[in-house]
Amino acid sequence: YIRLVRQNTKVQNASEKEMRAFEAPYSGSLAQVDLMYGPYISCRGKDGKTSKKKTYLIAIIDDHSRLLCHGQFYFEQNLLAYLDCLKQSIQKRGIMERLYCDNGQIFLSSHIKKILANLGSRVINTAPADPCAKGKIERFFLSVRQDFIDTLYVKGMPNNLEALNREFTNWYDEKYNKSIHSSIKSTPLAKWTASLHKVKLITPLQADNSFVFEETRKVKNDGTFSLGGEFFETHSALAGKKIDIKFDPFFPERVFVSYEKQNFGRASLLDRNFNAAKHRRKLNEGLED
Repeated sequence: YIRLVRQNTKVQNASEKEMRAFEAPYSGSLAQVDLMYGPYISCRGKDGKTSKKKTYLIAIIDDHSRLLCHGQFYFEQNLLAYLDCLKQSIQKRGIMERLYCDNGQIFLSSHIKKILANLGSRVINTAPADPCAKGKIERFFLSVRQDFIDTLYVKGMPNNLEALNREFTNWYDEKYNKSIHSSIKSTPLAKWTASLHKVKLITPLQADNSFVFEETRKVKNDGTFSLGGEFFETHSALAGKKIDIKFDPFFPERVFVSYEKQNFGRASLLDRNFNAAKHRRKLNEGLED
């Protein structure tokens, strides 16, 4: 298929690069992801007060068909928001062979790369200061601004984030994905479906099991370790040892521990008051053959 080519030209200045249009050969072979600033929406804080807060749209499109696999507005532009969008995209439209992104920190997270690698995918990123390389998704964002957000300003902006995302989902499902695009002479949905047989689909359970974080921690002598600013307690026999932990980033309080491939179950949040009256086990309990 036609690829993006960057090469020095002898005719022009050596710092200039030649740009050529490219398109992935079939659905699921390449996806593009990016983030766009969205409108301000009402948000209720922890104090119960409501204020206007900026939103951020994270969107993932299939390069071959221009299909929007998933897009959603969030109040944060952080790793957890991106993970949520990526997980929903994979659940709905399958695993992309490659995911094309810019050099944003959340897109190049080691957690993201590991999750995708375990699914048989990989992250590729644009060269620094090269916004033209993601022309398709930038064109999609232009459609969002002109056809979706501008319309909301006219008819009335939704009064909360959930309502905004309902409107957006309806717009891209019923209009964007089902409208003829002049560049492909088809609708994104029709073009995506034409090579659906090449897409690697995944079950919700497989997605849940794949979107976990894996880290290593050293257990203190009191049987505790820290994660995300919280202290967890595991088997006292693991004191002083390096353990492997797995947890769902959407439920970080559920942490599972293993040591040398032996499962030690779920760690519990530290309760110092409870431990004051707790029976002390021998340190070697649980590690016998």
